[in-house]
Amino acid sequence: MAQKMIRAIPNGAASLRITPADMVKFGNLILNKGKYNDQQVIPESWITTMTTKKISTNNDVPYGPSTATRYGWESEGGHRYYMAMGWGGQFIIVVPDLQLVVTATCWTSDLTDQQAGEHWMSINQIIFEKILPYVY
Repeated sequence: MAQKMIRAIPNGAASLRITPADMVKFGNLILNKGKYNDQQVIPESWITTMTTKKISTNNDVPYGPSTATRYGWESEGGHRYYMAMGWGGQFIIVVPDLQLVVTATCWTSDLTDQQAGEHWMSINQIIFEKILPYVY
């Protein structure tokens, strides 16, 4: 009997679980234009491409810039920043001119979609209204 070959197809848009410390490493890769421990591990051109506007969400993403908000990495605002947003409250925020990386994680699998969305908003609010103004 022939065996079926089962091929796992990775989903790069979901189910990535990393620690806040690892998220800071990702943020620092962006901050340092692809360098880690003084070694270029990601091409700088890839970082530039990644942090360039791609998709407009018509300002549906809260705490983004007032015009041309993008999903994923942001590039406008009071200070220029890039933001990776995850479901339920995972964030990596990079503010290059302040040499700042902010991360947040949480688990919302036991919440309804509405509760998870409210939780996501509350974490955004804490970061953008309570933390970043004191750093800026």
